[in-house]
Amino acid sequence: PIADLSGPYATETRELAASIREYLALAPADPARIAAGRTLKATGVSWAAKYARGGSARAPSARRAYIAVDAIQGHLAANGAAPFPASKAAKLVVALDEVEALLAEGK
Repeated sequence: PIADLSGPYATETRELAASIREYLALAPADPARIAAGRTLKATGVSWAAKYARGGSARAPSARRAYIAVDAIQGHLAANGAAPFPASKAAKLVVALDEVEALLAEGK
């Protein structure tokens, strides 16, 4: 569904990546985690519905972003406000770095 890798897609994907990074950086006891989790859940669903319908994403950056969104969504659905495991968070940060690099290349 992505015809143009610039404009709204790139902007929304970068914003989503930043939101995921912010969520992962919050301390487990931070009261902002619950609100950030709710916001991220809604934003992730909206992004996936718009750019990766049914889990299908054509652009490499969208595929990597969908993996990150899916991981966050799965964690929030299964574990609620529980802290995201550090090992998985590290892998997610690497995936987000790849998303940003692919966006910079126009992919």
